[in-house]
Amino acid sequence: DGSMDLYLQDARQPNLPARQLTFDEANEGRPVWDMTGKFLFFRRKNDDLETCQVIRLEVESLQEKVVGKCPLGGDLHYLDISPDNSVLAYWGLEGVADTPAVYIKNLNDESQSAPTCLNECNMRDRDLAFSPDGSQLAISRRISRFAENIYLRNLATGEERQLTEGESDIVGISWHPDGTHLVYGVQRADARSGYLLNIHSGESTPMNIEGFSYPSFAKQVPWLYF
Repeated sequence: DGSMDLYLQDARQPNLPARQLTFDEANEGRPVWDMTGKFLFFRRKNDDLETCQVIRLEVESLQEKVVGKCPLGGDLHYLDISPDNSVLAYWGLEGVADTPAVYIKNLNDESQSAPTCLNECNMRDRDLAFSPDGSQLAISRRISRFAENIYLRNLATGEERQLTEGESDIVGISWHPDGTHLVYGVQRADARSGYLLNIHSGESTPMNIEGFSYPSFAKQVPWLYF
């Protein structure tokens, strides 16, 4: 019933107290690290001010910069950063149409004011994850209330192909460090479970972890959080 802030927890020393990173009345969430570990990107939603922003935070100094705008309604504020730290993909509210969708923004081009909409801004794109080499983007795409699957987009050519079939609610995507597998969660009848998906063969292997959802691989070590 209150505001939600971000905290920094030492994963190797979990008994140490967490360091608070944000101190406002807004709700912060969906954080992703850049590869240097110096910057954190997240969404900040303030219902009282009717604003939703994508923020870049320098963790050491706590200096912030607004890098994008997001929809106020709902909680679909997914985002990810490319392995070379140059491109941010996020669920945003940008452009002439002012329609929520997944956008790509070049973080090195300050003059770029209109990020590129991936899917013609038709509100179907949801979660997303860059491949370890930055050449592809995995996107969960909801066609209807009962149909949501994962698609793979080649960022150089714009070509896409569908990776899963028959899913209805994808709850998180993360690339395996080997670059050939995705780990994702699904929800069926209020039960959540995880799968390991080979992007070449399409074979999906159950992980047999009850309640598995919203996976995230660490940047520099082979740890999977969920």
